[in-house]
Amino acid sequence: KNLYQHERVQEMSSRANLVTTELFHHYLNNIDSLPIDHKEKAIVKERVHGEAGLARVVADYIAGMTDRYAEQAHQRII
Repeated sequence: KNLYQHERVQEMSSRANLVTTELFHHYLNNIDSLPIDHKEKAIVKERVHGEAGLARVVADYIAGMTDRYAEQAHQRII
């Protein structure tokens, strides 16, 4: 109980939420920022499944990032 309520853990969770949310919205609106293989997959999925398909590809791409890589991508993009 104390671990999850600790102020530092809450700060880290808030930061992670901010980074992933901003990356998601950026990639969703700027698919040219995705690596070429993910961009191609996003285009196909969007044609077939609409925005939900695109969102799935973007979410999967972000989910595959390490914390460090996500922070670096966030710094570059945002």
